[in-house]
Amino acid sequence: LGSIMEMSIQELADQKIFHKFGTLKTSFNQECSECRWLSFCNGDCLKHRGIDLHYQKKSTLCQGILYFFDETMNRFLELAEKVQKKFMENR
Repeated sequence: LGSIMEMSIQELADQKIFHKFGTLKTSFNQECSECRWLSFCNGDCLKHRGIDLHYQKKSTLCQGILYFFDETMNRFLELAEKVQKKFMENR
């Protein structure tokens, strides 16, 4: 997309390729669109989706991502609850 050493953030964001990349990133495989973890992985990085015309293949890391969130989400939720409780106590 470009180099931050050579361009400003605004210049990078204004490039056509930046907008094309963003559009491709939101084009998901049908299974991804129905997945409970989509809001966390966002379909993963395009480089892990394989190459097809619209990057709509599933990520090669999908199985591992599913396993990770299935195994850890309850613990993350418990941790978030503790952090929120501690925050409220210190207000």
